[in-house]
Amino acid sequence: MTPSPEQPPTSSGNRRFTPEREAEITRKWYFDTSHEGRTGAEFAALREEVRKATVLDFEKLRDDLDYKNLTNENPYMQEFTNDITVFDLERIYEHRNGIGLSDEQFEKLLGIFDKEVRDAFRKSIADGEVVSDIHRKANKYFSPAELKEHSEETLAAMRRETELQEENLPHEPVKLSFFPKKKRT
Repeated sequence: MTPSPEQPPTSSGNRRFTPEREAEITRKWYFDTSHEGRTGAEFAALREEVRKATVLDFEKLRDDLDYKNLTNENPYMQEFTNDITVFDLERIYEHRNGIGLSDEQFEKLLGIFDKEVRDAFRKSIADGEVVSDIHRKANKYFSPAELKEHSEETLAAMRRETELQEENLPHEPVKLSFFPKKKRT
């Protein structure tokens, strides 16, 4: 059968590129090629600028495809992305039973992320369990009335602090205590 002019010719099973060459071409296209018409030197300079940036330019992020693609190489952006990923994983973990996710399925999901993300997630969960344990113990040590009074005192101190800051008044910063001070009788 003769191919129609609209159909591209097929290779009939003959590969024009080795898998290694194909991977190299793909890598260069996605990671080392400007999609905004920059020369190689201009693209390399932009890459270096973005990698060193401590603040991203949101206009460039919106309007420049090269800039947008290169922001993933910025260490601050990588840290931010990892933090957001860990936060999302924590929410999934907290609600895994409600969404029908077994512990084994969650571990498989967690396994697709970088070691840095997995370690940060596990540390966050462990820290949360320690804090929960401390709160459980505090609930045994302090009466509900003492905890409520401490909460109200803390909120009042926080309100005063924010008001002083809003009024730009010099003051000693407030130091909040996590738990009520036990009253001696």
